[in-house]
Amino acid sequence: MRNIFLLLFICLSVDLYSQHWSKTIPFHWNGSQERVITQTIDLSGLFAGDFIGVSFYVEGKEVSPLTIQASFKTKKLYRQVLPFGEDPDQENRFVSELIYLEPDEAGKCQLQLTLSEHISVHDITGAIRVFVPQMEASLNEHILKKASPRHFVCPCPQPDYVPRTSWGVGFSLNGDIYIGPPVYTKVTHLIVHHSAGTNVSNNWAGVVAAIFDFHVNTNKWSDVGYNWLIDPNGVIYEGRGGGDNVRGAHMCGYNNNSMAACLLGNFEVAQPTDAMVASLTKLFSWKACKENITPEGSSAIVSHTGFMKHISGHQDGCSPNYTQCPGQNLYVKLPELRTSTNQYINETCSTISSTDHITLHSTIQITPNPAEEIINLETDDDNTDIEQINIFDITGRIVLTHFTLSMPIDISTLEPGTYTLLAINKSGLNIGKFVKI
Repeated sequence: MRNIFLLLFICLSVDLYSQHWSKTIPFHWNGSQERVITQTIDLSGLFAGDFIGVSFYVEGKEVSPLTIQASFKTKKLYRQVLPFGEDPDQENRFVSELIYLEPDEAGKCQLQLTLSEHISVHDITGAIRVFVPQMEASLNEHILKKASPRHFVCPCPQPDYVPRTSWGVGFSLNGDIYIGPPVYTKVTHLIVHHSAGTNVSNNWAGVVAAIFDFHVNTNKWSDVGYNWLIDPNGVIYEGRGGGDNVRGAHMCGYNNNSMAACLLGNFEVAQPTDAMVASLTKLFSWKACKENITPEGSSAIVSHTGFMKHISGHQDGCSPNYTQCPGQNLYVKLPELRTSTNQYINETCSTISSTDHITLHSTIQITPNPAEEIINLETDDDNTDIEQINIFDITGRIVLTHFTLSMPIDISTLEPGTYTLLAINKSGLNIGKFVKI
């Protein structure tokens, strides 16, 4: 007979418009000798606007990804649960992947574990983690982090990004590392990842928060492992705290000398969007230019045996067949990414540098930012001489033209993503950036 334990009953009226909701539920087997154990999790009544994140870990002698098989069943589907497996130094521990449940799967779920005969059952413990992100609407209260000043030896600007203070508001995050002190490294290699999670979401900032929660509270890391994360709309999110050149946790234990960018989605089954690849190109161009990294070159890396291409996939730094990350549909784009990054540095960034003589009359303040329906503009000076406003998408294409600064601008028809706004007057240019959600 299977031992069935009712671990969790949730009936909440939580205000998810202001904060994340999460809970860790420890479990014990109390000396049971059963090899197949089913745990019932009742998520009935749990309110979620976009998704529910579920993960778990099991600890004990001889516990490993090879000695436990796991499955998860909801009222809609049945799935095998894969081990996360990104931290090879953890012994006697099984960590699951992060499971994304749709809101209508918030009913009774079953987690089933099949244990190898090598495991001493009465010694094992573990916990289940349930995470619901804050609603996207609350992000309107936060602003997009403006690009840092251009490095004096490199013309490539750092792309704008959503800071930790925005997507991490439910964790009270700031720019510092979550659990310090941070460790820094000289970056020589740029590593591409995929999250291997959901490909569809109305709340990508919530997905970033869920990954942070999973890395910290299930996998027991000090912070989110990636330095940067990019959603399908091309929006870049600040990842691991501590600032530029902080060492992450993302490369099969070989984290020195690398910077990680994780594209949100599973690119074994889906294609990365043009917008996210464009943002990745800009991000890598800034970093490669700043650190004098040749995008199409390769070199030795202290934390990995042999030479490795300066722009590589996660799987390139690991033992054969250790991981398929960043997924076959993204991995095949890496040669093109190396070329496009090199071209962006040599051509586009040089063009940006050559226009530095143009007078910036003022910087436009855009509110709210991120925005959903409309934006309001305000400059430091009199705006009556504004002649035209152009809004450019991430590829540099004009997607909207406006002829007055005094009225709100309707952006409801724009696709979600990062946009540049350029207002032209007789004195010069007014420039601003914003995120459409």
